Amino acid sequence: EKEKKKEITFDGLRAPVCASELLESKIIDKDLYNKLLKGNISAKEVSEMEPVNKAMRSTNCIAGVLIDSSKEILPF
Repeated sequence: EKEKKKEITFDGLRAPVCASELLESKIIDKDLYNKLLKGNISAKEVSEMEPVNKAMRSTNCIAGVLIDSSKEILPF
């Protein structure tokens, strides 16, 4: 029976996020993902990189209401 490889995870806003999900979302590239898996770079170093940090810890509102008549956006 194949042993499931332990996935490297990062702390997200609501739940842990796997490194493979960051790759699929194009937050990290394949080269960085491979370095992470090989241990050439730590998860801590990756989590401190600006694109990863922004994606994982950003508190900017991503939802709201658009008022068609005025084109005003009211964030939640």
